[in-house]
Amino acid sequence: MGEAHLELARYYFYTGIQTDSGDFDRARDELAIARRTLPNDSEAIFIAARIDRRQNRWDDSLANFRKASELDPRNPEIANFRRFAYLDMRRYKEFEELITKDAASGTLQEPWTQLWLADLKLAEGDPVAAQSLLAQVPLDFSPIEKIWDIRFMAALCLRDYDAANRVIATTPAKFAYVLGGGQPPESWADGQVALARGDKQKALAVFAAARKRLGATSETKDQSYFEQVARLDAGLGRKEEAIHEAQGAVDLMPIAKDSVTGVGRVVNLALVYAWTGERDRALEQLETVATIPAGPSYGDLRFNPCWDSLRGDKRFDKIVAAAKAASR
Repeated sequence: MGEAHLELARYYFYTGIQTDSGDFDRARDELAIARRTLPNDSEAIFIAARIDRRQNRWDDSLANFRKASELDPRNPEIANFRRFAYLDMRRYKEFEELITKDAASGTLQEPWTQLWLADLKLAEGDPVAAQSLLAQVPLDFSPIEKIWDIRFMAALCLRDYDAANRVIATTPAKFAYVLGGGQPPESWADGQVALARGDKQKALAVFAAARKRLGATSETKDQSYFEQVARLDAGLGRKEEAIHEAQGAVDLMPIAKDSVTGVGRVVNLALVYAWTGERDRALEQLETVATIPAGPSYGDLRFNPCWDSLRGDKRFDKIVAAAKAASR
């Protein structure tokens, strides 16, 4: 039965992204069997698209997201992943056209339209426009965690630290994990704001509290845990520990194994290097991901205070320019 092989494909895929096993080939093999009898099953095509995305087959991934969306146009999960694919691939013009089309057809309602466009403006390097769009979104509109990440990043990139703190304070407890290690007012996000303000003493206190809480509350020490710990240790000046933790996460999930998670871990390693005074190594890591899918956007590199220690270096300016040139 194709349905049984489809369930196995789903199992292997989710196991791969949740446990760092990266067993996407087995998922693909099961999916190939399933699709012999389910050639137009939107779920099968959707999973194929997500596997493609993880295996650096971005054009195939986008094509499959489109096909799955055509077969099941009212499925919000498929629609969202299709939109994320355009953002990940830096195809911003096509993304905006898609949002406009979906809004006109009624498949994308307000205030979702404003939120997606705000995310686009952040990626393009226009946090002012992003904040203007977010002002049209009611604060009690909170169906998913991504909303709070967009709100926080818009305020942070504008260096409106009071606004950033308000976002942290109003983020629902169930979505607090998007703020990084710890819990407000002692989270990774709180530490970022304190550091960006120049309040190093407060930043150290916040990072220390977040580090302690993260260690006490994490039952499973998976690699996402070590990514968070690495950032906090970098903020605390624990150079050797931070680099070891961040590099270990990269070694377990390199880009060749997962072209989404792996890229994120390289970016995390670059941040740890930047925060621990290893400028050359930070730039080396950023250079490898600044123009590829799922890498840091031009807007993030240009405006995020976390990269301030690299500003003024011509090599960093070149990386930022390359990220902008890679945007379409």
